[in-house]
Amino acid sequence: MKATARAPPRAAAEPSVAPTRALTLCAAAALVVAATALAPLLALALAGAVRAPSPAAASASVPAPARGGGAAAAAAAAAPARRYAPEDAAACGPAAAPFTAVCNAMRSDKCAHHTYQHAYTRLLRDELRCRAGGGRLLEIGLGCGMQYDDHDASAPRTDVRSLDEGRSLVLWLAFLPRAWHVAMFEVNAECVAAFRARDPLTPLLYEGVWDRAALFAGSQLDAAALLRAEREAGPFDIVIDDGGHSMAMQIRTLIVLFPLLAPGGLYIIEDLGTSGHWQGAPGPHPMWDDYEVTAMAYVQHIASLVGEVSTQPPRVTGPFGAPLGGPAKMEHAVEIANMTASVECYTQLCVLRKCPAGKFGSACG
Repeated sequence: MKATARAPPRAAAEPSVAPTRALTLCAAAALVVAATALAPLLALALAGAVRAPSPAAASASVPAPARGGGAAAAAAAAAPARRYAPEDAAACGPAAAPFTAVCNAMRSDKCAHHTYQHAYTRLLRDELRCRAGGGRLLEIGLGCGMQYDDHDASAPRTDVRSLDEGRSLVLWLAFLPRAWHVAMFEVNAECVAAFRARDPLTPLLYEGVWDRAALFAGSQLDAAALLRAEREAGPFDIVIDDGGHSMAMQIRTLIVLFPLLAPGGLYIIEDLGTSGHWQGAPGPHPMWDDYEVTAMAYVQHIASLVGEVSTQPPRVTGPFGAPLGGPAKMEHAVEIANMTASVECYTQLCVLRKCPAGKFGSACG
């Protein structure tokens, strides 16, 4: 910065304004330098190297720093989760932050440990995420006992690292527009009660966030508990099974909830790696429990039946009441396939898309 040039001397009767102009130039340059220096902090607030939203999106979502500047203003600009104000969550189209950016900012294992961002980026496009009226999402598994590597109990409540459970809930509330409601189903009732009492959502996100969030406690193997969540918070447009990962849990939950999924809805099963072998060992994964068939084999069998079954409504249109006692084979696979438009799989994740309303079997597509 050069500020040494001086204006020609003026008559003695006219007061000199050269020092004032020099100071004005210096102040303007300092503002440019400060703005340039703060830009990386705003980008890092998302998650390191991920793409930051456009300036228009940022202006609508990032609270203005407190007057006075200094360390307080820098800290406000760099607060990671506070940028997801309701206005930003409602933004769709090019101005909205991409799923991977939000997933990394919320430090969810869906992107950190797994590579589910590829699936969710494809599945949650704007035509679904930003449709009029929003929708309802249920995820099974609040994450109690996750023990994240970056968990820091001493971190401020505005830092997602203070959470050791609930990061997926925070992710969906931050990524989905405000018209969407998000429910979580967790087997650990004590953890659910403590999470609700502690209320980590408000400091991480915004006041009023609980108007679109609900928590349910119960076992995936308890059909009545699943049906209670569906009755009180459904019908769901998206169901994500990220719960106990056993064959019994994954198959029985699919059998209970898929028939009640909204027409055209998505049923997503994560962590299907438990259908394989345990860390390269020749024996089955411990999550196979007493089942003779894995969840992956069950889904593959449904996929093989899609489009090959009757175009008539299935005999049972509600939750299947017959228990799966004893070793499972392929109970109810035909009925589920009759309601399924498509099946697609990614790494350790499969998605069943339900038929549109009134469509079944080969007439579904």
